[in-house]
Amino acid sequence: MKKLLPYEVWFSTLPKKVAGSGGLIFNRRGEVLILKTTYRDGWIIPGGIVEEGESPIETCLREVQEEIGIKIKLGKLICLDYKVRTDKNFYDDSYQFIFDGGVLTDTQIKQIKLGPEEHSEFAFVNAKQAIKMLNPRLAKRLPACLKARDNKSFVYMEGGEVK
Repeated sequence: MKKLLPYEVWFSTLPKKVAGSGGLIFNRRGEVLILKTTYRDGWIIPGGIVEEGESPIETCLREVQEEIGIKIKLGKLICLDYKVRTDKNFYDDSYQFIFDGGVLTDTQIKQIKLGPEEHSEFAFVNAKQAIKMLNPRLAKRLPACLKARDNKSFVYMEGGEVK
């Protein structure tokens, strides 16, 4: 009879996947909040990597507060994009969760305070501008996310393509 591996040993052999979580946050004109990063080219939406023992919702709320200095109330999950690793210099396969971050009031916008170690500026821009400014992965994902939010629905994607 074959001896079974201890659970911890077997589990350590499984593929690893990274998860990221972000929020689409808007102003009253329907423009999306984007952040200019200090650690890579391009702009992003508020969010980050899901830490061990943390849910995607917890990650999004934590990252938004860390990155713009205010607490928000999250809406529904509007997009899950599964990305297969295609570049050996990039991280493993990943799941990218995008939540509806709602609409900020003018008072909340005035309270935005960026952490200078990660972001140098923020802007509210229309969808067309955002697509030009966001990093390529987010830019590819954005139109489907906006459509899902407008339709109060959810979209599943793989590599930025709706499935």
